[in-house]
Amino acid sequence: MAGVDPFALWSAASDRPTTSPTPEKFARRPPVRLAQSNPRSRREPAPTQFGRRKLLTLLAAGTAGVITVVTIGGISLARLLAQPQPLV
Repeated sequence: MAGVDPFALWSAASDRPTTSPTPEKFARRPPVRLAQSNPRSRREPAPTQFGRRKLLTLLAAGTAGVITVVTIGGISLARLLAQPQPLV
C-alpha cells in the first residue's frame, strides 16, 4: 500500500459532491437590522437605577474606608505589641 493515497480513497468513497458550491447558489438573506433602543436609555438613567448606583457607590466607599481603618489599626497594634515592655 505504499503507492495508495488515502485521501483520494476517502474523497472517492464520500457521498459529498467534489465541487464546492459557488456563491450564486447561496440564498440571499435580508440585512440584519438592530432593534430600536429605548430613547430613555440615552438621556439619563431611570430614578431607580440612579438610586442603585448611588447605593453601590456608598457601599464601595464605606467598604474601602473600613478596610483602611482596620489595616492601619492592625499595623499600629502590631507595632505596639512588638515594642519591649518596660519592667516595673
